[in-house]
Amino acid sequence: MSKTKRTGISLRHTVADCPKSVYLTLGFTEEQAARMMAVRRILPIVENRREPIIDARKLWAKIGRPEGKFANWVKRGAEELFHRFGKKSEVRELVIATKGRPRIDYLVSRDLAAQLAMMANTNEGQMVREYFLDMEEAMIRLARYQPVRANLLVQVDNELTHATRKQAEIAAKEGMLPKQSVPAVSLANEKRIKSLVCRILTGHSASEWKERVGRSIRNSLGTGDLELYSRCYDMAVSLFRAGCNRDEVLQSMLIPSFGERIRIEDYLEHATD
Repeated sequence: MSKTKRTGISLRHTVADCPKSVYLTLGFTEEQAARMMAVRRILPIVENRREPIIDARKLWAKIGRPEGKFANWVKRGAEELFHRFGKKSEVRELVIATKGRPRIDYLVSRDLAAQLAMMANTNEGQMVREYFLDMEEAMIRLARYQPVRANLLVQVDNELTHATRKQAEIAAKEGMLPKQSVPAVSLANEKRIKSLVCRILTGHSASEWKERVGRSIRNSLGTGDLELYSRCYDMAVSLFRAGCNRDEVLQSMLIPSFGERIRIEDYLEHATD
């Protein structure tokens, strides 16, 4: 009798916290698993993705020293993003004393770090881009091990609710929105992500689908399409938790794998009058 007790804990992992051993168990190559773990060290998951806590100079070194020199990278490759994210207080300039002229360093937010890493024209930058593509396959394989698909949807719903609530609470704490607006803003972001998933898969927002079909998309889909929906939704929430918050970024990552793969026409014949 085996001494190893199956607890099902691997089914509750996401790409944000999945250990290397589980990636290998799911059939990923050693190279893919190593890349996933390496990128998570480059872009650590943090509670407040907008707080400038990542050392930009160390990030630059980890993504292959683009532009050769840090100052060149800041000026040529990162300046526009530094300026844009700086307006949202996601960049902090540091003056470091040296024997000669003071050195300028920066702390950047996790959101900005992800953007900088993905745009780097280096082997490490390519590794980061491939990592986000690997996430889609990781979600497919993790989903196959879920005993009941509905459990996955409930789990991801909870993860999205937690993530949007935490984001709104942080924004309120930083004075970016009134504290009493936290529930409404959190709910609005949750609905936005769910509607975006529906639009990516079908070409229609969640409200448009319900208006045309007469039921919500989750209550309309057949078995095969519901599995496809759960995979897209799971990856969307994982990307959101990993710092990809903007609609255009989520669309660019999800559309290649999921773009309009569900036809609303297949469900119009069952629409309610």
